[in-house]
Amino acid sequence: MRLFTLLLIAAPFSLLGQTYGPPYYSIATLAGSRPSGDGALATDALLLNPEFITSDANGNHYVTDTGQHRVRRFTTGGVISTVAGTGVAGYSGDNGAAAVAQLNTPTTLALDASAGLLYIVDSGNHAIRVVTLSTGTIRTVAGGGTAGFADGLVGQARFNSPYGIALDASNNLIVTDTGNHRLRRIAGGQVSTIAGSGLPGFSGDDVNALVARLSSPRAITLGVDNALYFADTGNRLIRRILPNATIQTYAGKGAEVNVGNGDGGPALTALVDAAGLAADPAGDLLIADAQGQRLRRISSRTGLIATIVGTGDVGFAGDGQPAILARLQSPSSLFIDARGNLNFVDRGNHRVRRIIASSDATGGRTETIAGRGHAGGDGGAATSAQLLFPEAAILGPGNAILVADTGNHCVRRITADGVISTFAGRCGLPGNTGDSGAAVDARLNEPAGLVFDNEGSLFIADRGNDRIRRVQANGTITTLAGANNNVRRPQGIAFDAALARYVYFTNEFGGTRISRLDIVRQDVATIAGGANEQSGFSGDGAAAGTALLNGPSDVATDARGNIFVVDRNNGRVRRIDAATGIINTVQTLASPSRMTVDAAGTLFVTQSGADQHRLRRGTETLAGGSVAGFAGAGVFSALGLLDSPAGVSALP
Repeated sequence: MRLFTLLLIAAPFSLLGQTYGPPYYSIATLAGSRPSGDGALATDALLLNPEFITSDANGNHYVTDTGQHRVRRFTTGGVISTVAGTGVAGYSGDNGAAAVAQLNTPTTLALDASAGLLYIVDSGNHAIRVVTLSTGTIRTVAGGGTAGFADGLVGQARFNSPYGIALDASNNLIVTDTGNHRLRRIAGGQVSTIAGSGLPGFSGDDVNALVARLSSPRAITLGVDNALYFADTGNRLIRRILPNATIQTYAGKGAEVNVGNGDGGPALTALVDAAGLAADPAGDLLIADAQGQRLRRISSRTGLIATIVGTGDVGFAGDGQPAILARLQSPSSLFIDARGNLNFVDRGNHRVRRIIASSDATGGRTETIAGRGHAGGDGGAATSAQLLFPEAAILGPGNAILVADTGNHCVRRITADGVISTFAGRCGLPGNTGDSGAAVDARLNEPAGLVFDNEGSLFIADRGNDRIRRVQANGTITTLAGANNNVRRPQGIAFDAALARYVYFTNEFGGTRISRLDIVRQDVATIAGGANEQSGFSGDGAAAGTALLNGPSDVATDARGNIFVVDRNNGRVRRIDAATGIINTVQTLASPSRMTVDAAGTLFVTQSGADQHRLRRGTETLAGGSVAGFAGAGVFSALGLLDSPAGVSALP
């Protein structure tokens, strides 16, 4: 992920026989590095919220690169490639090459080695799909397109956000149908329910699984005893279905909150949040405990539970050290390979890691085998740093650039000589902590917008926390709005420098609107949109407070105090006149995303959509086009390719 600069050049320029008058721009990378992809080492590849890992008899690993809507494979030599998915969410490609098919949030996999089939839970498409590995073709096995519930022929069956999949003792597919609170079987061209009444809740131990109540079941595995073990996630339990169809609780205390996680005691009294499950050759059950930041084992002989990997502290650490010293972040899947190594997905760290088999009591050595993480680079050149979906960048004191490193949940600072550091938040660790303390020790969640006031304080649209936060010049962070639930998913943010009192931000609270924060009184009011808690389009030529907006994604102000709004889903940029409060459309364009207004009042807008990857100045395209890509660094900006551009800032 990269942050670009457009450099203003004030002289005529000729290209391919056409002369471009001033001003024109060249494009350069200011920060961020482009991770290696297919055909490179897996340890250099970008994975985004991977969910699941498995391997074949030859030692090739298959991982769901969930956030990038792909299934990837890396060989024993460590080279990564894409098995299925283009990287763009969608539902297409059946009966064609899997690598050009579209998936939507693939979660888990099941490998039928004897048939050479790789089954994919295409969760966002409510479908089960399969890739024939010998030919690379993909097709839908069951479900697809829309959420629902229906048993019967595979072509007519419906699922609702399925998550987990496993092969049972008869090689039938078992799917955790999370949104329907059921377990389903696919066999003989039919889909049938094997567990769950469809009513969320808890009931039914030691009875037929069909009459039991489940709550959002997710992870599932087949035990060596041929029982199906699954995470009854909403009930915070692990349950199993015996071969005779009887259901039992195997681990967990349920929703009760207790002190400690229960290590060393019976699994039935332990606190567990099983994101992933696997059975080892001895019959023990292995658990990826996402909330506990650990990998754990339940002994099939004693029923006791213990931690085998992880300190329980969230973060990333421990490669090259014993497993018990490792730090994890939301582990989600695990399995033991043919060599006895324990492989697992460290989802929040965007990596696949492995514990080398060892007889050492502290566990074998930990290593990363795929993914490079996303938050590296502090103290070095910004062009070598790792950014993850940065959404905003602004000029700060000392000519430093402040970047909302949104996917890494932090704000970063780039000095005038190109050195990057963390300014606010703990990169890679989302959360909502730290008010009244140092900003670098606080936790943010998807910071999406930044703006400075006249005194050098930084305001942050802390989108994932539904808050507006301020970092004062002394480095102290506080929350100014959102604690009273009057802010939802703020993104665009602007400061009225003329009045030096108001911060404007996009707000999804009660419809979609533009809100105003009075930083003196610390109260929030609506200035546009949100009438009757509705979204839509209306109001041009009238008072902004009576207008309807639809998905506003950014807000900016000019030197006169006029307010500009990206009304994204209406395909417009609208302006609220500072003197009259009247709103009007000033530009129409497809998929507008973010914008800025320079000192001369010129409007710059990014477009980010299926066939729009542009930066515009008025109606003129400055960079990008209809095709996403990366190209053009150091050349005339019109030759540059962009991929889903977001924030834009005009630097003096």
